Amino acid sequence: LHITPCYLHSFTSLARKTPSDGPLPPCKEGATLHTLPRGADVGIFLHELLEDIFSSSHPLWKNLYEVKQTTLQKIQNTKWTDWTEAIQELMVQIVSLPFFADLDPKDVRVEVEFMFRRDPHFIKGFIDLVFRENGRIYLVDWKSNWLGEDNDAYSYQAISESMRANDYELQASLYAEALKRSFPGLEFGGSYYIFLRGIHSLTQGIFFFQPRGSDDSLAR
Repeated sequence: LHITPCYLHSFTSLARKTPSDGPLPPCKEGATLHTLPRGADVGIFLHELLEDIFSSSHPLWKNLYEVKQTTLQKIQNTKWTDWTEAIQELMVQIVSLPFFADLDPKDVRVEVEFMFRRDPHFIKGFIDLVFRENGRIYLVDWKSNWLGEDNDAYSYQAISESMRANDYELQASLYAEALKRSFPGLEFGGSYYIFLRGIHSLTQGIFFFQPRGSDDSLAR
């Protein structure tokens, strides 16, 4: 299969370009998720940690002790050690979310790769996590975006604005189309966008929606 490079796209190449986060404001509250440095490095670290937790052959995410130990082992000898307690608590908050509680490992996949054609383009990418529940398939995307200095910065309105500003709705529509093509026998249930720094309850920091479908423009 030969694909002309200029016609092979990822979500990153299709989304609007937004300014980088810039320098982190001075730390006021110690080692919290809000003072955790921004940038690609911390995003990659958190994604890899979540991949370790949810790719286990047994439901590691149902055992809070194992979740904390996995986090501790992953964070040792990294530059994030000052935030060990905050990141452990974050992982506990995530695995305690209701839609993860009863999942069987066979119904969970991480880093799901896809590529499909939407003339004249080929779209490729990876979905952070996919799970099946009650005959429906859902996707989860982890976001390490820094939206502000405290929990109030992660209100539903603030997250909605971030979704629009970063073209995450376009991303979700592409991911949804990929899942519909890959799992034609399952109904698509929706998308969970989880803003990791904003998870402080069972509802805050989570944006759930069903994309509009596969008719979104490929460029904005």
